Amino acid sequence: MKKTKYRTFDEVYENYEGRNNILIALSIKKGSNILYLGNNKAHIRFLSNLGNLCICNGIDQLTSITESFDTIIADRFFDSIVWNQKIDFLLKLLTLKKESGHIYIFANNKLAIRYFSGTREEESSLPYGNLVVSNHLLSFREWERLIKSTGEEFKFYFPYPDLDFTNTIYTNDPKLGQIQSVETLFKDYRLMMFNDVQALNEINKSGYFKDFSNCFLIEIGSPSNVEMIKFSLERKPEFQMMTSILKNGTERSVEKKCICNAGIKHLDKIEEYYHRFNKYNQNLNIAYCPLKRKSQDTLEFKYITGENLEEKIELAVMKRDRSKIESYLKIIDELASVGERSPFKPNQRFYDVFGKRNYSLLENQECYDIANIDLIFGNVICNNKYYAIDYEWVFDCTIPKSYILFRTLLHSYALSKLEPSDLEALYELCGINEQLKDIFMEMEYSFQDYVSHLKISDIQKEYHLLKLFPYDLEQRIRKIELIQGEDKHTYYFDNGPSFNETFDIVPGIDVKLLIHGKSILGIHQLTVDGKAVSFTTNADLIDGNNYYFLNDPEICICAPAGNQLDIDGYFYLFNDGNIDRIVELMNLIGELAGQNHALQKHLDSLLSHRIVRLLDRKKK
Repeated sequence: MKKTKYRTFDEVYENYEGRNNILIALSIKKGSNILYLGNNKAHIRFLSNLGNLCICNGIDQLTSITESFDTIIADRFFDSIVWNQKIDFLLKLLTLKKESGHIYIFANNKLAIRYFSGTREEESSLPYGNLVVSNHLLSFREWERLIKSTGEEFKFYFPYPDLDFTNTIYTNDPKLGQIQSVETLFKDYRLMMFNDVQALNEINKSGYFKDFSNCFLIEIGSPSNVEMIKFSLERKPEFQMMTSILKNGTERSVEKKCICNAGIKHLDKIEEYYHRFNKYNQNLNIAYCPLKRKSQDTLEFKYITGENLEEKIELAVMKRDRSKIESYLKIIDELASVGERSPFKPNQRFYDVFGKRNYSLLENQECYDIANIDLIFGNVICNNKYYAIDYEWVFDCTIPKSYILFRTLLHSYALSKLEPSDLEALYELCGINEQLKDIFMEMEYSFQDYVSHLKISDIQKEYHLLKLFPYDLEQRIRKIELIQGEDKHTYYFDNGPSFNETFDIVPGIDVKLLIHGKSILGIHQLTVDGKAVSFTTNADLIDGNNYYFLNDPEICICAPAGNQLDIDGYFYLFNDGNIDRIVELMNLIGELAGQNHALQKHLDSLLSHRIVRLLDRKKK
């Protein structure tokens, strides 16, 4: 697992540059006068490099500001104030906006799907608190009514999955398959009441995506021509892109812009493969979406109207129309069969992308020299022909066509609804058995590592940010606080009964490990920088290396001389109502053992006394 450079999760949260995706989408001009209402340190750093930044931390400070601004950003500023104040301060912001300027409101949604699915709410300590207690968040329709009352032009955007780690920004209801299972960060453990991605896809089909969107970006002023933006900032710098759907009049276009200069070569490759495909393609039924070079760092693609294949697959799955599904798979097969056919012969490029392992099972697999591995159903639009609209991942090496089809099946939301036996039949149709599946899944992991640097899922694992179903919570989650002086760091573990963990500590300061949940804990070894150290506990009973705690366990180490604390132990019981009874029985056993020992001692004394008397009689 890759590690961050930060010691605590709070540092990650403050410094993770992915938090600025939502600002990148605003396309703020350099040298602008900017007013920022909020306290996000990552945002403040980003905006201070763009123009003349004025930071407002509270309502009192806002009332004293009189200058005019090109860009005003209210970062959840309105989430904590009542309706009348919202109107008053919105009118105040309008007086501060230049005529050609914009106000951007970042706001959480009272009806956010993430809250229903179990994410801890920012504005309430109660589950579903936004619904059952008074708070100041608004729904989509309430925000719409409030903004309309000002008489200003406005436009709604819907950042997904949230305001902090925006991956995609929608303006209209997404197409089927566009709502992906995107990871987000949360500061505490998260309960999983249901799969919110699947639920949001179903809600979207019913036309209520905007009502249950997690959050809003509201633009007040002349609206932009943006219809959708997708970021790929989890990737390595040379692959980081911002893809935008733009509308000018009645015409739409798609722009793919590299975030870093290192990405220009990646754009060069996309353009090269587009021309190579056209050179080899003789199939009038298929095409790559036309593109042109708009600038060194931007490609412009023609916007293709029509249904994507994921939508067609969804309908076929609903109707259980196996023949239709197979016909759409044939389209993917045709798109993957362009160029000269060649035997599978992995080169260094292949190993760099997909990893080095035993590929002998792939020796007889069908390969072509134009291998677009991202032919998923959502990337193919049906118009007068079938267009591949995203062909970013094409490689100079032989790649089995069966791997491309494997990815098509693996990444289909619609096909995931099939019965396992029906889905298995599709894999068999593509010539993919269990052994090939295992190899292809390993290739997929290697490909994801090749593309991405530090994933949010890595951060979640490193900082023990767990997702749990409600029935797991009491018995599985271990909340542990490490306290040194005024510093306190909280960790969550979900690794069964074993307790083998490492903690970063500061030398020379007393350490207290506080475990939330009465326990019977075996402490096999406790070391600092590899050396065993002594410790004390608040255990109610100690039996060898086993410690019985009727209260939250505390393990204390006096001024350790090292930087790394390791504990190796085992939870025999955790948060179990029987612990009190067990300790009571253990104490009773101890008392009985003591009484038995005293009785035995007394009996031994009597017996000894009688033997002495008998011996005395014999002597006489």
